[in-house]
Amino acid sequence: MNELMVFTNSEFGEVINLEKSLKDTYLGIVYAIEYGDMLKIGHSSKPYSRIMALKRNAEKYGNLQIGRVCISQSHTNHKEVESFLHGVFSQYRKEGTELFQVKFDDFVRDFEEMEIDFKDETKEIEARSQAFLAGMKNFILGGRNE
Repeated sequence: MNELMVFTNSEFGEVINLEKSLKDTYLGIVYAIEYGDMLKIGHSSKPYSRIMALKRNAEKYGNLQIGRVCISQSHTNHKEVESFLHGVFSQYRKEGTELFQVKFDDFVRDFEEMEIDFKDETKEIEARSQAFLAGMKNFILGGRNE
């Protein structure tokens, strides 16, 4: 069972602590933001910054006010989980927008019942990054040691 953190508009400031915990990591979250009776489903490694940007741009969505926000646990495959959720709710997508005609409470209920593989591939990503950097260093130095 998946657990979501739910925040009301007055609690958005609490999300900044989550964003700080994700800084300098490969982790991110999936979120759903209530826009009237619709949702925006997305992902971010900077959830507070993203929520504040969406709040400032709410007029793009018919000047609707942002309501509640739910946020998943942190994981490295947040882009893939977002794509999965877009597929699950694709029949409810409002044409030409990033919004879905899904009630917030229904999304939370459905999400918590889904089987989602939240991965933490931090060690694997770091190992690949180190191997890449070592290869680039070798290439730049022409195989010479410093």
